[in-house]
Amino acid sequence: DPLRGRLTYVSPQVEVLTGCARDLFVRDPSYWLELVHPSDLPTLAIATRDILAGHVMGVREYRLRAKDGSYRWVEDRILPLRSEAGALVGFQGVARDVTDLRWQQQQLQTLTALGAALRETQSRSEVLTTLLDELLTLFQANGAAFAVRGQENSIVFDRGRGLLESWTDRRVSEGEAVSADVMTSGVPFVTNAVEEHPWLSRRNLPPEVRGYASIPMQTHGL
Repeated sequence: DPLRGRLTYVSPQVEVLTGCARDLFVRDPSYWLELVHPSDLPTLAIATRDILAGHVMGVREYRLRAKDGSYRWVEDRILPLRSEAGALVGFQGVARDVTDLRWQQQQLQTLTALGAALRETQSRSEVLTTLLDELLTLFQANGAAFAVRGQENSIVFDRGRGLLESWTDRRVSEGEAVSADVMTSGVPFVTNAVEEHPWLSRRNLPPEVRGYASIPMQTHGL
């Protein structure tokens, strides 16, 4: 297994990145794999196998879970270590947090794609669909929906995509919708642990949803 091996040294900076004691990584070589995002494991294994087989420098990028449950993007550069005789004795990895950099790149790519897509749209329905699809890409989310205030103290989900496509035209009372509080306060709501917020209606959210965000949107001149 190219992802498992014996670690002889781990920098204290790993505690800054993950919030986990560095001794855990030294004692259990498999511990870091538990923190890698499951979706990134296949490509990480391939990249690692190529580096080990070629005995050359390589770069890997993957998401690593911190102690608070959030994920950070990590870029590490792997260098082969050789003895004076030229024999391979191990590998050294230098990692850095590239979350902000990737976020900026994704924002730029999404804005570029969104601008191009919106130039081709004709109706409000097409605009909403395009916007939500681009948000799915930007946030690597499974579902997205656009909500507005309806009549009689209700919230109407005008359009849903992905896991939330069934929310299209759904109407709920303001007391059951996080979106109502977000619209009133103008303050986003974000959680990576839906189960810790019992007031998030489970009958409205698909059972597989673990993280949820509601973000206010403002329009100008419309």
